[in-house]
Order: sequence, then structure tokens, then C-alpha cells
Amino acid sequence: MYNGGGVAILDYDRDGLQDIFFVSSQQACKLYRNKGHWQFEDVTERAGVAAAEGFKTGVTVVDIDADGWPDLYVCRTGLEPTAERDNLLFVNNGDGTFREEARQWGLADRSASNHANFFDYDGDGDLDCYVLNHPVNFAEVNKVTVRQTPTGYERLTQPQTPWDTDRLYRNDGNGTFTDVSRQAGIWNRAWGLSVTVSDFNRDGRPDIFVGNDYIEPDLLYINNGDGTFTNRLDDYFRHTSNHTMGVDIADCNNDGMPDLAALDMIAEDNRRQKLLMTTMLLDRYTSLVKFGYGHQLMRNTLQINTGGLFCETGTLSGISNTDWSWAILFGDYDNDSWKDLYITNGYRRDVTNLDYLNYTVDSLNRTGGLSPRRFRTFDDFLALIPAEAVSNYMFRNRGDLTFENVTQKWGLYRPSWSNGAAWADLDNDGDLDLVVNNIEMEAFLLQNHTAEKLPHHFLQLRLQGAPPNTQAIGAAAALYVGDQMQYQELTPVRGFFSSVQTLLHFGLGQATHVDRLELRWPDGTVEVWSDLPADTLLVLARGDGQPLAADAFMRFRKKRPTPLFRPARPDGLTFTHVENEFEDFDRQRLMTRKESLEGPRLAKADIDGDGLEDLFVGGAAGQPAAIFRQTPAGAFRQTQQPALDNDKVHEDVGAAFFDADGDGDMDLYVVSGGNAFAANSPLYQDRLYLNDGTGRFAKAGNALPRMGSSGSCVVPYDYDGDGDMDLFVGGRVLPGVWPEAPESYVLRNDGGRFALVTAEVAPELHRLGMVTAMAFGDLDGDGTDELVVTGEWMPVHVFRKEGGTWRLATESFGLSQTAGWWNSLALADLDGDGDLDIAAGNLGLNTRYPASRTHPLRLYVRDFDHNGQIDPILVWYLDDAWRPVALRDNLIKQMPAIKKKFPRYAAYAEADMYDLFPEREWQQATLLEAHTFATSVFVNEGGRFRQQPLPAPAQVAPVYDILVDDLNGDGWPDLVTAGNFIGSDVETGPLDASDGLVLLGSKAGFRPLMPDESGLRASMQARDLLWLATP
Repeated sequence: MYNGGGVAILDYDRDGLQDIFFVSSQQACKLYRNKGHWQFEDVTERAGVAAAEGFKTGVTVVDIDADGWPDLYVCRTGLEPTAERDNLLFVNNGDGTFREEARQWGLADRSASNHANFFDYDGDGDLDCYVLNHPVNFAEVNKVTVRQTPTGYERLTQPQTPWDTDRLYRNDGNGTFTDVSRQAGIWNRAWGLSVTVSDFNRDGRPDIFVGNDYIEPDLLYINNGDGTFTNRLDDYFRHTSNHTMGVDIADCNNDGMPDLAALDMIAEDNRRQKLLMTTMLLDRYTSLVKFGYGHQLMRNTLQINTGGLFCETGTLSGISNTDWSWAILFGDYDNDSWKDLYITNGYRRDVTNLDYLNYTVDSLNRTGGLSPRRFRTFDDFLALIPAEAVSNYMFRNRGDLTFENVTQKWGLYRPSWSNGAAWADLDNDGDLDLVVNNIEMEAFLLQNHTAEKLPHHFLQLRLQGAPPNTQAIGAAAALYVGDQMQYQELTPVRGFFSSVQTLLHFGLGQATHVDRLELRWPDGTVEVWSDLPADTLLVLARGDGQPLAADAFMRFRKKRPTPLFRPARPDGLTFTHVENEFEDFDRQRLMTRKESLEGPRLAKADIDGDGLEDLFVGGAAGQPAAIFRQTPAGAFRQTQQPALDNDKVHEDVGAAFFDADGDGDMDLYVVSGGNAFAANSPLYQDRLYLNDGTGRFAKAGNALPRMGSSGSCVVPYDYDGDGDMDLFVGGRVLPGVWPEAPESYVLRNDGGRFALVTAEVAPELHRLGMVTAMAFGDLDGDGTDELVVTGEWMPVHVFRKEGGTWRLATESFGLSQTAGWWNSLALADLDGDGDLDIAAGNLGLNTRYPASRTHPLRLYVRDFDHNGQIDPILVWYLDDAWRPVALRDNLIKQMPAIKKKFPRYAAYAEADMYDLFPEREWQQATLLEAHTFATSVFVNEGGRFRQQPLPAPAQVAPVYDILVDDLNGDGWPDLVTAGNFIGSDVETGPLDASDGLVLLGSKAGFRPLMPDESGLRASMQARDLLWLATP
């Protein structure tokens, strides 16, 4: 009802000025003629495009009859398949009037339609049509439809009525279209809100992205080139938005590959986050994943194309939370050469207001429901639903994967209920203006003043295609200025229900000319132009440029990279980690992450004395670990290890080979961990396996003391200088009482038996925190190693040896304000100055959690409700106050008394931490803080360390391990990182955007490589990295 209508930009009278068509859902649509100088004339009645009947939705501009005059295709929806639901095609007569001919062309689709997109899917030169339809049984929008199979579940995606499915209409080239949906593979049932076209796999053929509302996943139809499409969403995207609204596709990081932005409906501010309903509920989320609906998150997503696989950076980029959003439009609005983002916002009634849903609706139902006697008009009932206008958003692209919210700075803050939007250069001054369709208020006409206020230049291209594709829809352009390249595809259907100006607009920053322009026409031919002046609108026709070989398109100044790595896939090295099922959040509702997903870990050694490195891979609980012996041919063979098989009940989260008993061969220590077992369970006991010299291992039954902590890591180190290796073991978690600190251990090697000596050797290590990583190295150059320890909610700690005891010296090394959620450590001289620096893998910045030294993320731990169980309450600084992160319902499940204190959601939505409990209660709690989530290097400057966050590609996901080596032989250490984690709380969602990363070191710092440059693709949940030598 309140989805609103679209906007279309077209020069309907071909006078050189762009005109505007507004869709009105329930009244007459409007066509405004641009008279110049920001004056417009309503010409609707004369043009004959009012379309007053039916419920209108989206509008598309197309030259349907290839006469050079733009036509309009208007979609309609409704509950019943009557003539008022037929879509409309207004054909331009060229005299200021239009005639409606949808039925004659075969495009009077009677399904409930939201939008349409015209493009040449079959490469025959004319434009075909995809119509976005939806079912009308809204009682089933969140209904799971699956059938059980021998291997799990299969989603049922077939239409249930003839009107449910989207439709693909083939242009027959004779003035008619034919429905080829089913034979083309377009046969579905979903509540789609946007359909956008781009060449996702760079094969020169247009593919289709459909953004779906409610629980049905989005669709990515890859064009097979034979007239058919295959939905391959899961092959390209790791997770998506949940209620996908508007979508736009453009190259936002200027790497020559189209990226994708999709909108959802979570608010930016604390009050509306807590006042409005969320669908990110644990049971719902896990059920949808189980039944094949994929990982869907209730927030905006920005999908960055890394060459066939997308990594999602919405929270890192700063565009994830913009309330109930509709249209999203990439465009270089300040002409600085980077595409910015405009987002429209608002829903006329807050139908997801939780007080309304839980109390007003309940009260109505208990007292007779809706009736004419109670409500004289439907508007009287609607008045009971809260309403709040919110502002649209403008984000400026900083050029480093992040965006700045410039809504107020650019004068665009104005609360509204906005839906469809389109950009256009309405005054022909070389910048992009905006037109926004609003509900129950005047439309916005936003004049861009970039051309007059900023010293930035532009180049615009209007293409004259060959009939029947007169606008050259589907063309692609690559523009080069200096060492920068920009890429665009000509497709006017963008955002939500709308069509932008059919124009390629390039901002040039301060460049006054373009070095090179390459243009690929829709038929695949490529032409090139050189040394073009800036601040020009070029009208280009095929044949105007110099011919260029098709395979040379976008290869200018771009050599085919020779990757540093190539997939090795050694014979026999096959191991698939099978995680045991356990739901950490059922035990502790307020955890921020699962602690049961820490494996598998690796270790290497020559176990049989043949000079080749062999490999240990740890197993999950219930899965035996494996040891692979390397052959002289570089193949691997799994060895029989009954001792490991017998201990498969343990979860292996850390391991190290070392000579435990002094017999000259490599023994194996395995750390037991996880979170599935009860605290102090014997299944958390670490294990030592002794090597018989041939690579066969037997468990050393009484060699270790009793150890009840769920562990994380082990580092062999001869701390007492007696010639044998002692052990430093990190404790990871205390099951059931997270985040209390578990025990970490120092084990002294007494001839192959190990004694617990933590209290004497490193007493502050005992319950230091939730340790994830340890490393030894001489940080201050005094000839004695320091111990570096870090973990979750911990700084990067340093222990200095004083006599025979290791003492905390974190502050003296300048590291006391470095608390984060650290996962990994590597010590090396990273800047070539002769001392050891620290590389540390953290949570990353692609998360909803903010953390800084001035406003750290805080975790207060106490039994606040005095029921015998600890209550970990997460607090962040938001909207100028310290506020609880947890939603009201989640906090009530942990502490039921909260419901009495906050009987309504509105009160809780306004609350800060001191409204929850008095200050004295917080003061008595244990406080943990996180000051930084950036994966970083810490530069050693004379024994004190300076944090230097790594570039943005290193921040897209948690980093679980880091390797250091000079990969390119330039004398500078390089870094290899890997990670990802899908066990966060459901509101945070999967942190899975990493493909692994190579960062090349130099005097200037570290430069990240794209996957096609590095050859590295580690896109799963990587937990460990090591160098493995093969022949």
C-alpha cells in the first residue's frame, strides 16, 4: 500500500531537456515537460499518459518501436487478475502524445507487476522484456515451502498460480513479444521489488539480478548464452539482504568490475532500532539457513566484485543502516571520479512498531476488531498506526571502500516518505540532479550545484545505437585518466521502480581531459577514442571511433597478472572439516559470538625422518584428526593413527609438533577446546602423543597435569634454558560463564612429563583473559625474548622476563589501549629497521560494532538480577549516550524483571544504561572493553609500539592467521592473511567477506592485491595458515 511509485527520466519531445514522469499508485500519473531554467509544465492530459485506473508501481523508459522517440512501460498490481491489472505501454507518437499499445505488443501482463527491464538477452539486436511479478497471497510471505530429500531439504520455488511468476518476453522483431519464461528458466515465486541487469561474469551477455522481499532469497540469473538462464545466487554471493528493496549495480571502487548495492530496513539511530521489529531472530535465521533460504541479513548490503565472487562490505563502508529504504542510486554526484550513493527512505506508517504490533493490535482484536461501527473510514484505523518521516541519505565515496554520510553537509536532510528516485542532468550543466517521488507530500527536485561550486570536471556520453536498439542499451564504457580507470554499463533501470536518464556520466575530478575511452557496443564490437576534452557531452554513434579487438576491451595499461600463488591440490591431501552441531546462544543468550567454531588447526613436521614436511589437521568433536605423510613425489597419504581415532570425542583447536621426550623425533601436542561440553569436562583435557620414530603416535597417558580449560593455542618454548621444550597454553573460554577468563597454563618439561608451573613462572597469565594467540620474540633488543599474548576483549599484552618470572609489561610497550577481539599474531621486522614488529589479526571493521579509544565497546559482567547466573550486558556509545546493545525481548529472556521496568518498547528505546540499572550496579560489575577492531601492524619504535591499521581489504572479515615472508623477492616482508567467521549473533550476521589476502610490503606500507593478482582464494572459514614445502 505504501510502496509508492517510480520515476522515469526521458526527453519525450527530443528538445534536449530531460522531462520527468511520476507514477502515482492510486491516482493519475504525471508527465512534466522540462522548459529549461528549472521550470516544468504538466503535460499529462495532452500526452495521454495519466493512467488513472489501477494500482501503478514501476515505470521503464524504452524505445519500443525503434523510431528514436522514448516510450513508457508502466506496471500495475492488484489483488485480482482483471483488466485494471494489465501493464501499460505508452508509445510516443513524436508529436507530444502517446498511444497505449501493451496488448498489441504482447506486453499487457496481467500478473501483479512491480517493475520491468528491457535488455537484449539473446543477442539478436532488439530489446526483450523481463517483468517482475509477485503473488498476491500475502499470508504466505514468510511461509517456508520445502520438501525433504534423502540429503536434506529442497526449496519449492514453482509458481502456485498462473500469475505468480516473473515473465521473460522475447522481442520477435515484428512488433510483438512472446512469453518464453518457462523455457528460459524464469519460473519462480517470490515477492520481487527490483530487477537490475548487468554482465556479472564478464562474458558479454546480460545477466539478471532480482531483489526479493520477505524470506524468498534474491535471484541471480546468469545468462547461459543459449536462450536460458540459471539461478546461481549462491555461487556469487555469500549472504544477501533479507527484505531486498531497491538495487543498483555499478563499479564503485573503479576496478573495472560491477559491484552491487541492495537496501533493507534497519534504522541508524538507537531509538528506531529498538522500537521497530527485527526479523533477525535466532530460530528464524537458523531455520531459513537449514531449509535452503541462505544467509539473509536485515540491513543494506554492498557487494564488492572480486572477480566472480562478491564480498559484502556494507558495515565497513558505512551504508548498512538507513531505515526503511527503497531506491538506491550510484552516481558521481560531486564529479570527483568516485560513484556516490543516494538512498530514499521512509514508510508512511510504522507498521513494524513493536508497541503497535504487541499492544494496539492485541487490544483491537480483544475488543471486536475492525468494523464500520468502530472505524467510519479506513483512514480512521490507519491513524492508530504510528507515523514518522525520516530523511533520505547521501553518501560520498571516499575511494577506499568507505563512504561518508554527507546528507546534512550537502543540504539534503529533510524528513519524508520517499520511494522511487532517478538521477538526470536536468539543466545540462554537467552534474547529476535528483528527482524523488514521495508519498503524501510534494516530490523532491534536487538541483546539484557541483558544476558551479567545485573545480571538478566531467564527461557525458549519449549513445546512438543502431535500430532496433536505438539507445544502445547494454553498451559498456571504460574511461582512462592517468592511472585511474572507470567502468560503466548503460542500463537505465536502477534503484526502485524507476528509470534514470539514458546517459553515461563520468566525473573526472580535476582532470581536464580523458586519455582514452573504450566503448563496447551492444553487438560486441569495440571502438576507442583518445585525448577527449572534459566538460563535454559527446553524442557517439557506432563507427565514430577507431576499431579495437574485442578481447582488448579494458586491457589498456592492464597486463594480465602473473599470480603469486596457484592452486596446488596435491594428490591425497583431502580433508573436510565436519563441525559438530551446537548452538552456543541456547546456553547464553547474550553472547556476541559462538565460541564453538575455533577449529580446525594445522601443524607440520617431518614425522618420519625422511626430510619431507608432513601435516596434522585437527578435527571437530566427533571427527578424528588426521596426519598426512608426504611422499617424495609431493603427494600425501593419510596415515593410520588409532590414538587420534580414539580421541575423536575431543575438539582439536590448537596443535604443535616438538620433541617432548628428547628422543630426537617430533611428538605432537593437541589443545582441546570448543564450547559444547560442560565447564571442566574431561573432554577439555589437552593431549600429548609420542612418536615412535616412524610417524606412528601413541598417547602419553600421564604426561600432562589435569587441565579443565577449553583451550586455544600452544607454543613450545624453552623458558628455563634446560634444553627441552616447555609449553605455554592459552585458555579460550569457560563454557556457560562467558566471558569469564579461563585458565592459561605454563607447563615445565621434566624429561617428558609436564608440571603445571603457571603460578611460579607467569602468575598474571593464569586468568589473563580469553586467549587466542601467543608468540615469543625479543621486542626491546635486550637479547631476551618477550612473550606476546592476545585474545578476545584483550589488549596485545607483552610479558617481560624478570629473573625467572614473566611479568606483564604491556603499558611500558605502549600497548595498553589496544583491546580488541584479536585472533592471531606474527612477529617479524616488517619495516626493515632491525627490530621486531607485530602483525595482529582482529575482528575487522566490517561489523556493526563500533570501537575506539574514546568510545570503546563495553561489556559489563555481573549477576544483575541476582538469580545465580552472570548477565553479560553489551553497551555501546550511540546517539550521545551509553546504551545497551541488546533488544528489549532478548534482554527480557535473560532477565525477566526488565519487562516490569520497561513495559513498552518505546521506553526501552529511549533508555541508556543508567535507566537499566543504577550507577552503583554497573560499578560493581566486571568491565571488559574493546578499543579497536582493526587488523593492524604495530610498528616498533624503540621498544614502544605504534598501531598502524592495515588497508580496508584487510578489514572486511576477522583475520584468523597471518604469515610473513618476502613473496616477490623485493627485500620487504609481505603478509598473507585469512579468516571469516559465521558464528556471530544473528543481528551481526556472517563476517565472511574475505577471500584471503596478500599484502605486499614496502617502505610506504602494505599494498593489498586483488585475488587475480595474488592467486589466493580462501573464501571459506579459514582458521590456520602454514607454509608447506613440497618437491
